[in-house]
Formats: sequence, structure tokens, C-alpha cells
Amino acid sequence: MHTVPITDSCWQNTFPRWVRPLPDEWLSGLLLRCDEVNYWQSGTTSTYLLRDSARNASMPTNHFLIPPIWLLEELAEALAVPLQSLFNTTYLPELMRIYNLTRFPHSMLLNSSFSFHFCPECARNRVLRRTLMLAHLTSCPLHSIALCQRCPCGTTQRIFCRQAQPFTCYRCDLDWAHFPQLSVSPEERALSTELLKWYEVFFARGTPILFSSALKLIRSRFLEKGAGGVRLLDGKTRYILPDNCGQISLGHLVDWLVGLNLSPPDLNL
Repeated sequence: MHTVPITDSCWQNTFPRWVRPLPDEWLSGLLLRCDEVNYWQSGTTSTYLLRDSARNASMPTNHFLIPPIWLLEELAEALAVPLQSLFNTTYLPELMRIYNLTRFPHSMLLNSSFSFHFCPECARNRVLRRTLMLAHLTSCPLHSIALCQRCPCGTTQRIFCRQAQPFTCYRCDLDWAHFPQLSVSPEERALSTELLKWYEVFFARGTPILFSSALKLIRSRFLEKGAGGVRLLDGKTRYILPDNCGQISLGHLVDWLVGLNLSPPDLNL
């Protein structure tokens, strides 16, 4: 945390207390930490950034998966941090490269079925990791414990809730750090490893050409499977490839790759 001295001329354009993005931190976690160090209720910082109703309407999601440039620029000024450090709390640059876009992508291109969950051990250190945004991950890659969605009181958790303190259940006030830490099976850990291998390939080297190569690999392996279909991570068996494959989400693409037991070396990178 960095407190702005009253003699600093920039204090009029910034928050009273600053936070800096952490490695692999998700933007939503950064906003919650800003709430906490400034003794604000959960969601105060996000509400401030979305105070303009016209801009609020342009947000693709209220989960800050893929924020527009203007929001990152305003937050960079309010926290007095380089804009690039806020890009690193999103997958915005990576998705623009993967899909060859000239403007910010829709959040559906990253994860078409996002639901909030978190690692209790990461929450102990007040960190929501960027990998939480990725589809089909159910355990923390760092701590190998199950990600939480519900409080022991039964309440499904929200990222921001103005009736609660940051990093707590808005119903019973239980700190996320005190949620049960449930171990995961070796199979679940192996699945997370395979998912992350594919995500890392696309985030590091993803281009439309690589995306197209992955689709060709899927089609080739799918034909080999015959009439047996492919069981994807939602538990359903698919017997045909999705329509409009060039615009499927990255999460859905990775789901098909893992479901077909493909690994990055199969792309001959």
C-alpha cells in the first residue's frame, strides 16, 4: 500500500491510498484490495469507475473479465500506475492477438460460461489470480485446493457487494480466507495441468494461424473418433463440431482439445 502525501499535487486525481498490481493478479482482485486499503465497502472502486451511466452500459460484463481501455486508463490515473501494469491484470492483449482484433474483445471470447470462484488460501493473502477467469479450472494451480463458490452458510459468493466488506461473504461476513480448503483428486490436478498447458500456449504464442491449426487438429482427431462422440468438460457428449468454429471462445476451444486427449506437442510447434 502507498499513501498519497497531502503535499503531493496528484492527490486530487487519485485515491487516498494506492495499491499496485501483483503478479498474476486479476483486475477484480486489485479493485477489492483498493476497497480494503481505503476502508471502503466491497465494490466502491468498481462503482466509481462505472459512475458514468453511458460508459457503464458499454461494459461487456460486470465481472471485469475484458474491461474497455477507458476503464483501465482511468484506474491507472487513480492509482498512479503504468497502464501496462493494468493490462497484465487481464487477458486483453492476448485475446486481441489470438483473434486479430483492433478493438477490445467481448468477454465471451475468453470464457462463455464464467461464474465467480476463488481459492481460500490465495484470499488469505488478498489475491484473486488472473487464472480464475479461465473456463473449466476447478482448483487452484498454486495450492491444489478446490476453488470455492459457496459459503458454508450456503450463499453463492459475489465479487462485489456494497453491503459487505471486501473478501467476505456478503450474507454472514465470513472472510474468504476462512472458507473450507478442500483437497482435489490426482485426476482433477492432472486435468488442471492439461488445461493450463493449452492456455499458456495460446497466451504466449496465440495468433489466428495457431487458432486455425488447433481447429484443424480438432477436426482431424474428431474424424478418427468415429461415431463415439467426444465428452466435453460440461459432462455432455458432442457428436458434431460447433458451428462457426472461428469465433468460438478460447475456453471452448481448449475444452475440445482436452476432450480429444490432444496436447500442445500435437500441434508440432
